[in-house]
Amino acid sequence: MKEVNKVTTPTDESNAYAKIHETLEAVEKYLREQSFDGGSGKPEVPDEGANFGHRVRALRGKLGLSQADFARRYGLDLGTLRGWEQGRRNPDRANQTLIGAIEADPAAMASLILKSMLNQDRDAIARK
Repeated sequence: MKEVNKVTTPTDESNAYAKIHETLEAVEKYLREQSFDGGSGKPEVPDEGANFGHRVRALRGKLGLSQADFARRYGLDLGTLRGWEQGRRNPDRANQTLIGAIEADPAAMASLILKSMLNQDRDAIARK
């Protein structure tokens, strides 16, 4: 008998991963194309705290999420998120990439992060 309530098929999952991979590649390409400091190979990050915080706050607003909801949905520490938005903390490269990917495709990133969190929980339970 055919399963009717199946949420995803392998094809759907493969397409989702392909789309997320494509999004992350676009973010990585963008970051590589940024200006570089004196040939050191390290991208310049202009006034990272203030600009990044405004960018994250605008993204949250666009998605209609509170700080707590945004942090929970995307696997971020609430204190870190608040620090970015208030300009007290600067993001590392991984978090810059994460926010770029969320901007590009919020639903796909939320789905991927949720799946990752569920897998981590399952693995932790299995180790007990």
